[in-house]
Amino acid sequence: MSLVNTRIVNQIAILEIDSPPVNALSAQLRSEMIAALQALADQSQLQAIVLYCAGSTFICGADIREFDGEPLAPHLPELISHLERSTVPVIALLHGHVLGGGLEVAAACHYRVALKSTNIGLPEVGLGVVPGAGGCQRMMRLVGVTNAVKLATSGRAVKVTDDNYARLCEHLIDSQDDLLQQGLAWVQRRLAENSLPIKPTSELALDSAAQEIDWQQFKKQVQRSAKSNPAPMQLLQQLARDWALPVAQGEKNTRKLFLQLRQSDAAKALRHAFFAEKKMQPGRSQQAFTVSKVAVIGAGTMGSAIAICFADGGFKVTLLEQSQQALERGLKRIEDEYQRSCERGRINQKQLQQRLNLIQGSCDYSSISEVDLVIEAAFESLEVKKTIFKRLDSVCKEGAILATNTSYLDINVIAQATSRPESVVGMHFFSPANIMKLLEIVKADKTSDAVLEQMQQLAKKLRKQAVTVGVCFGFAANRIYTRYGREVQQMLLEGASIEMIDQAMREFGMAMGPLAVQDLSGIDIGHNARSQYPHPSYDPGYFKVSAALVAAGRLGRKSGSGFYDHSQRTACLDPQVAQIIAQVAQELKVEKTEFSLQSIAQRALLAMISEAIQVLEQGIVQQKEAIDLIWLHGYGFPRAKGGPMFMAQQWGIAQLQQQFSALREKQGDKIWPRLNLAKYLE
Repeated sequence: MSLVNTRIVNQIAILEIDSPPVNALSAQLRSEMIAALQALADQSQLQAIVLYCAGSTFICGADIREFDGEPLAPHLPELISHLERSTVPVIALLHGHVLGGGLEVAAACHYRVALKSTNIGLPEVGLGVVPGAGGCQRMMRLVGVTNAVKLATSGRAVKVTDDNYARLCEHLIDSQDDLLQQGLAWVQRRLAENSLPIKPTSELALDSAAQEIDWQQFKKQVQRSAKSNPAPMQLLQQLARDWALPVAQGEKNTRKLFLQLRQSDAAKALRHAFFAEKKMQPGRSQQAFTVSKVAVIGAGTMGSAIAICFADGGFKVTLLEQSQQALERGLKRIEDEYQRSCERGRINQKQLQQRLNLIQGSCDYSSISEVDLVIEAAFESLEVKKTIFKRLDSVCKEGAILATNTSYLDINVIAQATSRPESVVGMHFFSPANIMKLLEIVKADKTSDAVLEQMQQLAKKLRKQAVTVGVCFGFAANRIYTRYGREVQQMLLEGASIEMIDQAMREFGMAMGPLAVQDLSGIDIGHNARSQYPHPSYDPGYFKVSAALVAAGRLGRKSGSGFYDHSQRTACLDPQVAQIIAQVAQELKVEKTEFSLQSIAQRALLAMISEAIQVLEQGIVQQKEAIDLIWLHGYGFPRAKGGPMFMAQQWGIAQLQQQFSALREKQGDKIWPRLNLAKYLE
């Protein structure tokens, strides 16, 4: 099937690209575009070439599947060269998402006309590579050096109407107009006025303000945002050296960097994350989406954040509390959060008011009788939740979905409190719910397929990364995180210091160390959740350190002390905690171990991998990619490391077996069971 169709209208050639779903720049498309341009070179009467894409978007970037092999000819720079050297003006008509190679193509054209709704970006660093066809160099000349560097090193998309990028296009069209018709009309007017000269982007002058750029300040900004991904900093360093070079030389250098990075470990991990997200997206549903009115039970920190999450998605929300006082606190919390978002420029005043208007408060269960979905976010107590669900069963209309935000509790038991267990489902949001992207959809024994499909559609509308899991202690996410936490506590008993453990995981790429995280969330939260389940008899040290800290009143930041002392502005180590740990270790007669930062991180990862494979083996999660998405979107696992399962595959079965065997010999096969690694890693 041909991906490029050419027709000539009034001496204007229209190159129409039709390569669904996103017109990605595959080798076939590049080849056909070059062939079409070469054929048009013989048309002596031709006055202009218009590049237009069918479907919902202009070229949305490269075909990322090609990155895993050798680069396929013809390469993108060859296509770029044909566009820029055309003997008649080339005009790109932009709409949808003009990203990566798509923006490089657009920048190489002589003119650009766009719908006002168009997004542009150079997201290559998000895949561990850099723009490899002169996109940085041409964008420097079109929108200014500073703006081009920000776009390329951040990887973020911006609106084509953004003040910093509006000069990219010579003409903008309202979205309700026909792009092709209006674009052709603009070209014809300019031709009639004799005001459409050929102007190769590479020959445009750089802005004089480039001389004043503070590259060191740029470096600090990129270091803060790039985290464990090396590509943004490598690109920044390249651009800082080369920004004043001619386009051809700068393009050659970034092309070389692109080819170096495309097979790096970070690039492979980032591609893995990208494809895992694509794989886990719900397919096109045969079932109509029926959720429009939502209720949230509980106006505490989590309930308020969930209400914000739904209002952000455009849903009408009723926030229900037992008392007017508690309700008012929750509504004030929501208003304050929106006000902060407005002050930071995330939303404007109009959006703030629109979203607040979508949320109403109530202390009367009868006010939620007609909602389509209820999310219970009350205190983490089985009896409390059973009482609430029994009430919901009597109040809510037939067909309403009853969801619980529980982190650990058995949803099957909660469902038994209703006469409609098929309508009960888990919606486990991660805190803060309005920020964190992960959503665990928990299928109880009797949850219907129709309800699951509604939840998957809902997650997409809320812009959440949904993972469907089964019922067990902690479901998939908190169960694996608990195993990670257990190993951290065991290493404390074996002599690893608090400082070493947190430093090891920060250097690995986590935003915070696990012990600092416990202090932030509250040590008692996990302790109380674990207390509802029997501790494993074969693991005498199981979270004994946390239990001892809770007994000592050290609950974390909220009490002024936890693993760290929080009485001052900056958290610091407290000798008393080291004494508590030493006392527990002595009572348990724990054998000491020599640790390095690398060995701490490796053992923590092995614990994640071990539990993840058990979760897969027991059918709690069906796809191994889901494990990586849980960690990437729920716990801040460094994206440039791909996730625990990706790392397991990189290490290989032989190395894992050796490491598991050594730990099994030391701690026993209950804690480090024998696993069918080949089933999930080959």
